Amino acid sequence: MSHPHKNKKRFFLMGLGGCCGFVALGLFLFSAASPFGVFQSAISNRDIKKDSELVAAVPQISRFLDGVKVNQGKENHFPIAAMIENHTEARPQSGLAKAQLVFEAPVEGGITRFLAVFTDYSRVEKMGPVRSARPYYLDWAMEFDPLYLHVGGSEDALDKLKQIGIRDLDQYFEYQYYWRSPSRAAPHNVYTSGELLGRALRDKDLEGKTGNFTPWKFADAGMDGGVETSSVKISFSSPEYEVNWKYDAAKKSYARFYGTVLHTDEDGTAIEAKNIALLYTPILIIDEVGRRSVETLGTGRAVIFQNGKAFEGTWEKLNRKSRLRFFVNEKEVEFVPGATWVEVVSKTFDIAW
Repeated sequence: MSHPHKNKKRFFLMGLGGCCGFVALGLFLFSAASPFGVFQSAISNRDIKKDSELVAAVPQISRFLDGVKVNQGKENHFPIAAMIENHTEARPQSGLAKAQLVFEAPVEGGITRFLAVFTDYSRVEKMGPVRSARPYYLDWAMEFDPLYLHVGGSEDALDKLKQIGIRDLDQYFEYQYYWRSPSRAAPHNVYTSGELLGRALRDKDLEGKTGNFTPWKFADAGMDGGVETSSVKISFSSPEYEVNWKYDAAKKSYARFYGTVLHTDEDGTAIEAKNIALLYTPILIIDEVGRRSVETLGTGRAVIFQNGKAFEGTWEKLNRKSRLRFFVNEKEVEFVPGATWVEVVSKTFDIAW
């Protein structure tokens, strides 16, 4: 007759031995040298491959503002349009090289000013100097229904702002979304950032909203035909405002110069564009200060530059909220994906290409 305690002891020893054996077997099976270890490695590699395939499988779609391919869901973030100044004391600017669309037009004294449009601004650490509004820039801004950034404005511009109901982010009243840099003298020292703009969008219940505008047409190869040209010169006024765009065939883009000096952001990033559009329109001096009246609506002559070629065409903007469009041979222009600069000029300007 077996002793019950002896049976329990034997059972315990067998259990312990089984456990140890299982651990030993586990160590062997999961050893890199074992077939099971190789199997596990294969599973891991397969999972990594599957993950990479999933990343690659995220649908790519053309971003509305500049045609650049992005992951679906990032194609139409809410736009902002910022008045960026171009006085010689405001150079170099910040964030201008990251703008996806820029309008350049003359203001008083032959100085030019930029309307820089962004839907991808979250990584812009510094943007500016932000400066005052002028009425004709509002017509270009309105087609994007954006958040409009400026510091005050001319009397006509401020009156127009009240009339058209644009989403206004005036530094005079919304100073919490801007700062003044101590390294520059006023009024050339007002800046904002992607972080502050994100805060403004949240505060105004615009975070996560999409843009309300119709995109241009884009094609990776651009348009067929055109006349070969490697540069575009635009003399807005004095030599400090002589713009030269030079085509780089290796990059398939245009670099911007003032005279012979490369135009860069404060961080050293060169300002480049995939497309340049000359928009010819009547520009008149309307007061003793030298403020301008610029015709923004209607139609007129245009010249489009892309891929080292020039295309004669026309521009059209039917009303304040309609999208500015360009045509060549009565077909809407297909822009190369990337930044576009619209240079607003008159037939009296010295222009060559």
